[in-house]
Amino acid sequence: NTYIICLPCTVDGIFSMRGIGFFAMLTACVLSQSEDPFSEGNLEEFFLLFQVWLPDACVFESSASEACLQPDSDWVRSLILRSVRLHGPGSYVRESCGGPHLDVKSLPMETQRGLSKFWPEMADGRSWRGEWHKYGTCTGLSADEYFDLALHLHQRSPKPSLLGDHLNAKVNASDLIDVYGGTEFVVLMCHGESVFTGARTCWEKKRDGTAGQQKKCPVSIHMDSDCGSELYIRGLPADPKQSRFATAVWLLQYSFLLS
Repeated sequence: NTYIICLPCTVDGIFSMRGIGFFAMLTACVLSQSEDPFSEGNLEEFFLLFQVWLPDACVFESSASEACLQPDSDWVRSLILRSVRLHGPGSYVRESCGGPHLDVKSLPMETQRGLSKFWPEMADGRSWRGEWHKYGTCTGLSADEYFDLALHLHQRSPKPSLLGDHLNAKVNASDLIDVYGGTEFVVLMCHGESVFTGARTCWEKKRDGTAGQQKKCPVSIHMDSDCGSELYIRGLPADPKQSRFATAVWLLQYSFLLS
C-alpha cells in the first residue's frame, strides 16, 4: 500500500507551531511505499490509553460532577482514567461497533471498586457506559474484560509525582516526558499550549486480545499534542464554573499574544 499524508500549512502557521507538535507535523508530511509512514512496526492494532488531569476537566468539562465537587485526594495528585481505545492499521480508532448495553451492576465487585477509585464518572457524558458503547465494543472483549484491561493499563502506566507536587505552578514538559521514558512513549495534551490536561500512551495488543508492553506511539498520535515546553499544572478550583470563565479569558489573551 501507498500512504500519502499531507497537512495544510502556511508559512505563518509553521512558525507559530510549538514543541513536539511542530516536529510531529513536519515528520507526517511524507510519502512512503508499502509501510505505515507514522512509525516503524505500527501496522498492527494497538491500545491507546487516555488519562486526564481532573482539576482541568472540572474547569472545562464537568464542573457539576460529583468527582469535582467531592474529589478523592488521589484524583488531584495523579491522572485519572478516561478511556482505552483500539487503533487499527494506519492508526485510525475503531468506534461504535455495536454490542450489548453495559449493566454496571453486573460487573465483578472488584472491577466496580476499581472504576470508582481510578475512573470517576463525569457529568459531560464521559461515563463508563458511553466509553463501553463507543470504544469498548470494538475491542473484541467482553465488558468485564474491557474494564479490567483499562484498569490494568492505568495501574501499569507511569505515575508522575511532579504533578501533585506542582499544583498551580509550572513544570518543564521534558521532565514529565522523561517519567514516561521519552518523547516517543507519551503524548502530552494541553489547552493553549501551556495548561496541562492529560496524557496518552500506546500499548501492544497481543493475539489473545489482551495488552502487552507499552510501545512507541506513531507520529499520527503525536500530531494531537499541542503542548509547549512549559506546562501549567492546575489545582482544583474552589468554584470550577467561575474558574472556567477566568481561564477562558486567560487563554484568549494568551492566544492574542502568540498571534
